[in-house]
Amino acid sequence: VDGGGLDLASDLLLQRDGKIVAIGGTRAAGKSFGFSALRFTPDGSLDRSFGTGGRVVVDVTPRDEVAAAGALDGDRIILVGSGTGISSDFEIVRLDAGGQRDTAFGAARDGTVVSGFIGPDEYFMTDAEVRTDGGTLTVGVRRGSDVDYYPEAQLVAFNADGSPDLQFGVGGVVRFRIGGRATQPKLQFMADNSFVVVDVVDQAINYPPFQGRTVLARFKPDGSPDLAFGPDHSGQVQTRFVTDFGGDHAALAIDRAGRVVVVAPEITGSTVARYNADGTRDAA
Repeated sequence: VDGGGLDLASDLLLQRDGKIVAIGGTRAAGKSFGFSALRFTPDGSLDRSFGTGGRVVVDVTPRDEVAAAGALDGDRIILVGSGTGISSDFEIVRLDAGGQRDTAFGAARDGTVVSGFIGPDEYFMTDAEVRTDGGTLTVGVRRGSDVDYYPEAQLVAFNADGSPDLQFGVGGVVRFRIGGRATQPKLQFMADNSFVVVDVVDQAINYPPFQGRTVLARFKPDGSPDLAFGPDHSGQVQTRFVTDFGGDHAALAIDRAGRVVVVAPEITGSTVARYNADGTRDAA
């Protein structure tokens, strides 16, 4: 499908009506990348009722921008990602059911939120989920002057109108170390509104070899670590790869029994691990 330029797809969302939303970035001739979304009907054809002929491109800033992940808030679509340049800012776009910017979202009521309240650090958003109160929780990677070789993971929470959730963490932000270089953290909510974050990290300074592992962390709804999680009550569980590091994208899912399933790539295949809600490995 031609999205109107040079296209990058980064995530897929499945709506309740069976329609599929592909998100990422699109660049038309002579223009920078912008957040993009394409919506398809269940038979695979473009949904012409969405945006312009099934396509939406949003340029939040003059710089290149690509949506790294998305989430569904009922019929609304949330796109999260980062701009590029000398420094990178996180950006959020919320679209209504027809693909227009949601004017109830963002300080300017233009459907967008651009970083500013968390300081001058670089923050690359990598995932987002919608909370039961309509707010949005995002996770990503932070680089700043106070961060050494290993970038750290960072959570940022927003209210339903796009304003920072000041009841979450410190000023809406939680920063945490995950035992190595944060790469592409992903998150999922549990049934009790706590949530888990998974990432593939390495501890190698010289590449290769990588000393790869997955790190799974659980947090309470207010962003504080759940210290009942994990065998050492640290709130985190680390799993070493069977062979070697094969990439920096892990997948995360919660099954109907509340167990956490993690899939991470290796050079020769994939590692699949399932954990109980308390972080112990599910031997069954």
